[in-house]
Amino acid sequence: PAPPVSRRIMATLADGAFAMGFSVIFHSMPSTHFARTSPLGSGVFHISLPQAMLEEQVLQDVLTHRCAGPYGETWMAWTTGSLLVLLSKYLLEEEHTASRYWTRLAGWLQQQHHLFFSTSCCLRVLLAFELLNEYYVLRPEDKLIRLKEVFPFLSKLVSSVKDLPAKLDMCADFCQRPLLHAPKICAELPGSRSFDANFAEWGKEFIPGGLAVDLGVPLMDFAKWVGHLKPGRIIYASPNASADWDLLLRLNWSVVIISFHAARNQELTGEKLFRMYRRSVGEPNWWGKRVRSIS
Repeated sequence: PAPPVSRRIMATLADGAFAMGFSVIFHSMPSTHFARTSPLGSGVFHISLPQAMLEEQVLQDVLTHRCAGPYGETWMAWTTGSLLVLLSKYLLEEEHTASRYWTRLAGWLQQQHHLFFSTSCCLRVLLAFELLNEYYVLRPEDKLIRLKEVFPFLSKLVSSVKDLPAKLDMCADFCQRPLLHAPKICAELPGSRSFDANFAEWGKEFIPGGLAVDLGVPLMDFAKWVGHLKPGRIIYASPNASADWDLLLRLNWSVVIISFHAARNQELTGEKLFRMYRRSVGEPNWWGKRVRSIS
């Protein structure tokens, strides 16, 4: 029998960050907000990734493991904690690319304060899916969790996506990833007629600051690429890549676009919502025949 899920794990936040594969850097130097303290007595810390984790092969070796099926079949799968590590990698990679001028750094890497709100919201959503993955490992025979149980606000809405299973495809074969990095997107550019969407992910040259990006990738091309992806993936877009959405869930026959908005005394009017929808979706037929619903 499967172990009960109600077991409580008593651990500090720093220990949890260590368990997820992060390097914990405690606040010990004085600043305008913090006095000088010893690392063990500090109540605040940063998290970072080892430099080696930015290399594709090292990342693949550390975060994947081989699984075996009941009939002897084997496949590679991403481990628990991979979503958070991949998000950290994308954030560091994008900032490093944007701060370079050809092969030279333009200056020290700086904190992007305007990214804090969206990044923290994305981190919490990905953490929820990490816990779901662990739940499926402990209780493989249980029914799949529905999307409205992950996002409770969906239960009060009339939506066809709220009953979709909230399960990611953690298979790592053929360069597949459960979390993908969106390129810089431009909704005004016309799509490419000869665009081939049959590839796993965008290269570093297409992220904000990349050498192949001027105005951005046409929204039509991006939508076609998402439509060709296998279901069970999440696509992350920083505010530098798209100012209209933060996470895109590619599920069975559906696409769910999530945008986090901090009001700051600015009312989110219906006109602004419609403009965000048009700049995020474009035309529904751009997403292909494999996408029947866009929310």
